Amino acid sequence: MPLRGKSYTVNTRLNYLDVRDPFPYQQACYVEDVFGFDAELTKKEKGRVIPHAGNQLDNLEAMGLSTSDLPYFYDYCRYL
Repeated sequence: MPLRGKSYTVNTRLNYLDVRDPFPYQQACYVEDVFGFDAELTKKEKGRVIPHAGNQLDNLEAMGLSTSDLPYFYDYCRYL
């Protein structure tokens, strides 16, 4: 999706404790640019979606984003 003339992709990482588990124990939604930089948006653990609060300023700056841009991408996060 575009933002200020740049193109970004929103994806979800699924982390399983065991590959036979029907659902992942943790899911993370992240935004990625065309150069491969990414920044985590939210996590889903134990049924709760939690905004990411980690230190990602270097990646965001390299992507041309700021922390105030992240909520724009939240609607594109998909969880199981």
